[in-house]
Amino acid sequence: MSDFEILGVPSTATVEEIKKAYRDLYRKYHPDYNIDNEEVATKKMQEINVAYTRVKEKKTAFQAKSSTQKTTTSFYDQKKKLEEQKYEAEEKQTKYNKELRRFEYAY
Repeated sequence: MSDFEILGVPSTATVEEIKKAYRDLYRKYHPDYNIDNEEVATKKMQEINVAYTRVKEKKTAFQAKSSTQKTTTSFYDQKKKLEEQKYEAEEKQTKYNKELRRFEYAY
């Protein structure tokens, strides 16, 4: 049985969905809430904790990898945007210089 199946979520679940499923299972199987079946609840809770830890680590690692790729992409996007802004600033400066020359020639 996979960790996702233990938690009762699909492998495409978001971090929030995983947390919600864990909390629900915590309330259902925690030994403090299951005084009648404390041994079974303890074993089940250990299984849930291990599964939750593994899934959380997988999702965190995946998000870290994804955010690194996004950062790299956004760096190039930012560089491109700065180059465009520089070009626009140069065009404005050129236009301003032309207007200034016209004004100087007029007087």
